[in-house]
Amino acid sequence: MVDGGLLEMTADLGFFAVATSMPGYGHSSGKADFCGRDSQVALQSVVRYLRKKPDVDPRNIAVSGISCGAITAAMIADKESLAAMILISGVYEFKDMYLKWHTPEWKLEPSVIKYIDESVAQDGGIDTASKYRSALKNAKGLKSPLLVIAGAKDPIVDHHQSVAFAKAIEKDGYSNEFVLNASGGHMISYEDWSKYATDFLKKHLQ
Repeated sequence: MVDGGLLEMTADLGFFAVATSMPGYGHSSGKADFCGRDSQVALQSVVRYLRKKPDVDPRNIAVSGISCGAITAAMIADKESLAAMILISGVYEFKDMYLKWHTPEWKLEPSVIKYIDESVAQDGGIDTASKYRSALKNAKGLKSPLLVIAGAKDPIVDHHQSVAFAKAIEKDGYSNEFVLNASGGHMISYEDWSKYATDFLKKHLQ
């Protein structure tokens, strides 16, 4: 977000731009938990901190997340009232994707699988771990307008996860949007999703 210039580009649009890493990532302290409860609490803490800043309008805060960031962000969407949320390449029914990751079709690096397995074990097993990471079950209680983006050629996350989530939030009272990028992989290029994101932010941020 920082080195790639995304924060600078966001600031150029007139927004106060902030990037946060989850516990155990980057220079953040704490134990990494693969988008689990500690990561979600950390994200909520950032949002609540920003609401208290005198140079930030507390009614006009948006959160965006890519991959793990999308999982984490989606899990606070029923807890925090935000002006907008942008979710890219996320998992919204964790158990389904977890089981797929353990098949030959969905190949993750062994170190990543090991980390995910450790996080699941830390939570007491896949059913509990899935409860902590599956925003689909909370779809009816979301408090923020959502833009969901997925790549149709994503080799890491089944884009049908996003399709199912987008369908579940069609009638939650907000002007939610879904974009399936026909040529996109897991890390969809900023150029491919920035227009949708910019238009969405301009619509929902005053």
